[in-house]
Amino acid sequence: MKKNIILGSLMLTLLVGVSPVSADGGMNPIQATPTPAVEVVTTSTFDMLLNQIISEVLQIFTWTNDDGAISFTDSNYSVQYDCNTMSGTYEIDRSAVDFSTPAATKMACEHDAMDADQQLAEDLVAITQLTFKDGMLVMTGGDTELTFAASLVAEEDESTADETDTTDYVGMTVDEAQAAAEANGVAFRVGTIDGEAQAVTADYVIGRITAEIEDDVVVAYTVEN
Repeated sequence: MKKNIILGSLMLTLLVGVSPVSADGGMNPIQATPTPAVEVVTTSTFDMLLNQIISEVLQIFTWTNDDGAISFTDSNYSVQYDCNTMSGTYEIDRSAVDFSTPAATKMACEHDAMDADQQLAEDLVAITQLTFKDGMLVMTGGDTELTFAASLVAEEDESTADETDTTDYVGMTVDEAQAAAEANGVAFRVGTIDGEAQAVTADYVIGRITAEIEDDVVVAYTVEN
């Protein structure tokens, strides 16, 4: 019984923040400020966590629309429409986003496709905000709006990938290699240009070729299998 009284007194002291007995027999407030039981998350920490979550969501998916696709790493983006692959860096501050001016491969395509690439480059630089809505990535800035749908992995029918493809792409120009890959029913992308790594998607596509380019010529490549 005595132990219960002592424990109860100690708990009451902790709960109400007073010392049990003062010099005159009364109850005096404890002068020391109690230490919070839970650390409060600061605004800057919250923003950092939010930015990390947004970046992770961007990286999990490949984002596609009728014109092409865009993908993200933790600090880089890569986007391709009908012609060239463009890549650069991006920064997130909550819903605000800033895309660097993209670098692009130098394939010659039809005028409409090249015009679309030019417009895409201008649109990306104009983007200032991003949101997720109904499974869509919506990026806006001024009069510009780009909308992409999420897909976890590019769907590929294994039967359409020619596993017996013996084509040697080394020595071909980018255009020639891309045309040969298309004829063989496999996907083609550029991994490095003149020693500079390009931002590529983290998905897996059987038979896809990732090429190393120097002076617009394939010098090496890998095949996903």
